[in-house]
Amino acid sequence: MERKSISRFAVFITLAIGFLALGLTGAYIIYTGARETYYAQVARNLKSIAELTALQMDAQAIESLTEPNQTSTPEFISQTQKLEDIIQNSEQITHISVLKTIGPQYHFVVDASTLGQDGSKSQLLDPAEEIPTDLIRAVTNKKATSSIIPHTDRWGTWYSAFAPIINSAGEVVAVVNVDASSDSVDLGDQDILLRYRVTLGIAIVACLALAWLASGPVASGLSTVAIWSNTPYRRAIIEGVIVLAILGLGFEVGLSFTRQNALNQGAKHLALSQSAVQELNQVTHNLRSGYRSSKQDLTQLKKSLQATGHGQAYDFIAKINEQPESNSSTFESLFNTTVSISKDINDLTNQNADLQQAQSNSNIRILFGVILLSLSTVLLARYSSNLDRTINKTVVDSNSIQAQLSSLVENLPVGMFVLENKGISFTNAEWKFQIGVTETPNNFETLSKSIHPDDRESVMEMITTSAKEATPFDIQYRIVKPNAPVLHVETRGVPVYDNDGICRRMIAFTIDFSAAVEAKSALEGAYREVEHKNRLLADALGELEHNLESVVKALVKAVEAKDPYTAGHSERVMQYSLWLGEAIGLGPYEQRILELGTLVHDVGKIGIPDAILTKPDKLTDEEYDIIKKHPEYGVNIIGSIEMFKECLPIVRWHHERLDGKGYPDGLKGDELSILVRISAIADIFDAMTSTRAYRTGMDLDKVLEIMNGLAERQEIDPELFSTFCQVVHTRGIIPQQVLQEPWKAA
Repeated sequence: MERKSISRFAVFITLAIGFLALGLTGAYIIYTGARETYYAQVARNLKSIAELTALQMDAQAIESLTEPNQTSTPEFISQTQKLEDIIQNSEQITHISVLKTIGPQYHFVVDASTLGQDGSKSQLLDPAEEIPTDLIRAVTNKKATSSIIPHTDRWGTWYSAFAPIINSAGEVVAVVNVDASSDSVDLGDQDILLRYRVTLGIAIVACLALAWLASGPVASGLSTVAIWSNTPYRRAIIEGVIVLAILGLGFEVGLSFTRQNALNQGAKHLALSQSAVQELNQVTHNLRSGYRSSKQDLTQLKKSLQATGHGQAYDFIAKINEQPESNSSTFESLFNTTVSISKDINDLTNQNADLQQAQSNSNIRILFGVILLSLSTVLLARYSSNLDRTINKTVVDSNSIQAQLSSLVENLPVGMFVLENKGISFTNAEWKFQIGVTETPNNFETLSKSIHPDDRESVMEMITTSAKEATPFDIQYRIVKPNAPVLHVETRGVPVYDNDGICRRMIAFTIDFSAAVEAKSALEGAYREVEHKNRLLADALGELEHNLESVVKALVKAVEAKDPYTAGHSERVMQYSLWLGEAIGLGPYEQRILELGTLVHDVGKIGIPDAILTKPDKLTDEEYDIIKKHPEYGVNIIGSIEMFKECLPIVRWHHERLDGKGYPDGLKGDELSILVRISAIADIFDAMTSTRAYRTGMDLDKVLEIMNGLAERQEIDPELFSTFCQVVHTRGIIPQQVLQEPWKAA
């Protein structure tokens, strides 16, 4: 049964807002953290390049550049070449320049750009238009500086770093300025933004999905109506989600543990590499200052170089430390070693940043996994609880229906017994009265003894053969009881099939027609009272017909009693059919056939298992195939009754359709008589307007709209349906007594 959608929708909106707030906040925190880490890495890279450039520059050559016409001197050319070599080996660097003070103002000394000479910021000794604060800090503290905040000048927007050039006397003679264009730097930010958008999309979808899943249990607590119908697949789906969540969490936790170990190792290696660069810079500074490094400093440098995989450079460094003087090639070699280690630092930093981003995303996935696992567990627990309640209720209802059905069968006006396992497993009170016993026999012996000796052998042979071969039987015989007249009875048996299509029992009905036999005997012996006896015979035959009709009606009620919602269905279908037949001008004879045929059209459902007839859920293909056999069962049950032979087409073909898509024979068009077409329309109409266990009846306009579609597709007769619409608009829908007990419906 369905819950009112507005209640669940309201809960879903509330939960979605909460989940989205948490999810979007978490995603934004991850994005801002990744962005800050990226720009901090950019600043560190620029600072490292500025430091290395300052170490490579010749302080004396820089000091000698004091006139604008010195652009052709070896000092200017060599220093400019160094800057160009550095900028060619860097991906993000756009400009590198050296500034020094001449008088009260800073001037450009040398300058290099990825854009060539036309893109350089200055010529020799051009004055700087503005002095960044980071440049002043680098000069004042004699340390390299950088910032994650860009600055803008007439050349564009830049991320910059500054490093002082110190001479042998420890004085700052100039400052190296390293610039990276925001266009090149922001490419990485755009990549982070793209990943953030993907993460944001996943977070939104996950939050909405979790909100929808959670809205079910929450909303169901506010209503007495179940959200889902009990389906055999729901538990499997929930258990599958739980298994997947557990496997996903286990896999993600394992990856998180591996990443954390890699982060720890990377951080350790990064610290050693940074220490090696600092110690190498110190050795270079000592050499530029004209004195040797201490043995202790060299020992520490050796450990750092070996730890970073550059131990082969130590022998060279130890050798030049012993030389009284060092030339430019010496410093270039030191610079190259420092550059190599710095590249390792950059690579390690980038790897650690990627691992941190992956670890952060992993934590978010673990959080969502835990939430999904928790919700799935709650759903499974709730489903199990609902299932237990449903099972208990089903057992109670089944026992109640079984008791009611037993009471109905026990009070049938015809004898009934069930053949099973080569014996008789059930009898009703009427049958016991007919053969004169008080208890249900467990074999055929009691039945055999009650049969007249002249009929015994043939009757028992037919019953035994039919039970063995699962074929219907119809036989008349005499029953002899002590101190009682001989009874003339007719027994008709039909096989009953289980869900596997196997016949494990047969049900038989016994009708006492002794009165008819006696009437016939009296008629044959009283020729002189022909007229009088004829009337008696007519009465007797009428009584027989009435008894047979009562039996069939009882069978119809027995079928409908299996499900209280179908009670009265046959009578309503009969009445709708008679109304339509009267509207199109059928004669009395055809009306009588239509009346009897529609009354017993579903009698074959007595051979369908209760579990299928009363199943509130959708039938499986196998169950539906069994249901589709009821027209054939109905023909088998009443086919040998003379008064119903004209009705057999209605019983067998009331589910056929004009387009040939009906069952059981797939007839179409003119192969279906007008009486069959009338019964099909009446049966469909009552089925759709009646309340069933799995749904409520639809209103008249909705039903006629659907049936009009059937008529347009030539599934039902369009002309008959047009007349039927006029009839039901005039006479209305026949009320359905849904709540009456099965035995009252009978």
